[in-house]
Amino acid sequence: MKKIAGILALAIVCTAAQAQNKHNLFVDANFIYTAGASATYDRKVLDHLDIGAGLNSVYFYKGTVNSVYSAGYIDIRPYWGKRKHMWFVKLDGGIANYTRDQKPSVTITPFGAYCALAYGYQYHINARGQGPYATIGFNGYSQSFHSTNTNLPPQARDYSVFDATNMLFVGFKF
Repeated sequence: MKKIAGILALAIVCTAAQAQNKHNLFVDANFIYTAGASATYDRKVLDHLDIGAGLNSVYFYKGTVNSVYSAGYIDIRPYWGKRKHMWFVKLDGGIANYTRDQKPSVTITPFGAYCALAYGYQYHINARGQGPYATIGFNGYSQSFHSTNTNLPPQARDYSVFDATNMLFVGFKF
């Protein structure tokens, strides 16, 4: 009975050790161009490819308009690396939600599209691949809004806008 319990314990420990390399949590923040943060859970599907999902929130200030964009996205992350170093590409696509200061004559559609493309570097501090990383790239958000001109004759227009900004994210891979 002790041998069976020992074999089961060894199997559980080995499975947990392998799972630590398969499941990754990336948490990062940006304060240089705009304020933002994101958290992404990825699972290793191939030797050099992680696929996952995440959430982010970015605060934009342009002129007199304050905007907060939040997004839920699918993350695809191919990577190349040695024992201590890893280079990767981050490709994200998903749905964005908006909160924005607006005039009474403007109605904003609260949902739109989100995309991101970034190139990054990570340094491993232990055998499980945990460590700090940095990415540089852009985040893009599309939105639609309806504007009504109250002058005579009244006019209404529909607009679609794509907002993009450069990002430098610094984070940690757990």
